Amino acid sequence: MAERSDRIPVVARSFLAIAIPVVVYSLSFAPPLYMSMLLIRWFNPRNYIHFFLLPILVFLNFLFTLVTVTLISGSFAWLFKRKINEGEYEITLGDKTVFRYALYCIFYRTPLKILNIINFLPLRYALLRLAGLKMGKNCRLMGNELIEDPFVTEIGDNTLIGGYTIITAHLIEEKLKISKIKIGSNCLIGGAAFIMPGVIIEDNVTVGAMSLVPKNKVLRRNRIYVGIPVREIGERR
Repeated sequence: MAERSDRIPVVARSFLAIAIPVVVYSLSFAPPLYMSMLLIRWFNPRNYIHFFLLPILVFLNFLFTLVTVTLISGSFAWLFKRKINEGEYEITLGDKTVFRYALYCIFYRTPLKILNIINFLPLRYALLRLAGLKMGKNCRLMGNELIEDPFVTEIGDNTLIGGYTIITAHLIEEKLKISKIKIGSNCLIGGAAFIMPGVIIEDNVTVGAMSLVPKNKVLRRNRIYVGIPVREIGERR
């Protein structure tokens, strides 16, 4: 009986891990679907003005779909990230944190993949903030970077993250390990850099393009780092 009682939560959570996203994304698509139905009812094929306006209205409805899916799913990502903390967790849906993290990833990364195709930066920033990213003033993202775990990632003021950079605050090494990443102010992260969990990059640091910053590495302020793994090559003036 003990084994069975242990399995019930896992089975229930496995069902919820499918059911909750289905319900949420159905709600996300409901408003634009309703707008599409109104558009179909409005359209008159005998009216030339309707033919002219139709592509514009379809495009606006597409943008509306993008906004609703991003904001609604991002809101649920915000909801589930609130009780996910740094630490090590068994890789099973029986673990509450892993269950929340799985749902968080579904609600954050699905719209993020859409925004990788349609590079609409204001909406991307909104999603990242909903997902928990702490961004300083004048922080710049190129729009094709991958910040896998915004809820434990912090970026300071006037920092530029180069295109195709990957910032991940989790690893799977027998267990799921989550560790915060902090990038300071006035930093320059070169394109296609890879930053791993637990990294601290202090203020006024340059990380070269295609560099690897290994887990738990501390990059000291006013320095330039390059390579795989990164090594210091000089001071930044």
